[in-house]
Amino acid sequence: TARLEEKVVKNGVNATNFFPIYKFLLHLKALQASLAGDSAGLLAGVEEAERFRKKMGYWSSPFHLPYFLTEMAGLLMASDASGTKAAALLDEALAYNPQYAPALLKRARLWAAEGKAEDAGKALAAARTALAGADPDLILVKELAKAEGGRLP
Repeated sequence: TARLEEKVVKNGVNATNFFPIYKFLLHLKALQASLAGDSAGLLAGVEEAERFRKKMGYWSSPFHLPYFLTEMAGLLMASDASGTKAAALLDEALAYNPQYAPALLKRARLWAAEGKAEDAGKALAAARTALAGADPDLILVKELAKAEGGRLP
């Protein structure tokens, strides 16, 4: 992180000029906060990433919106920092791409945890459709099989 942050500072990168390196720095900082058990730092990182995200258009840089939102939601889910915010990020990712399997699987987990089995089942069915024909060794395919086997975490 220190080396990446040094490059960001040296080149004057920030949310107003949004070079692609900045989104990676934000993601890395959020990941570090998550691993350190720093819920406040994680939430601050996700909120900065959300604020920054609105400044970067999908076509103007190598930026994959559903991936970015799903990764941030996953960090929140792993740390129990904010299930509500994680759900909102996943809903936004799925509004952009309703067939994005990683978001569907994470959303199914949240719905299952809320006791919304029907919604979780619909998300799993959509993930199954999105992953149809995928390599059975793909991690997402294995996660789907585990979730469909009734072992949603």
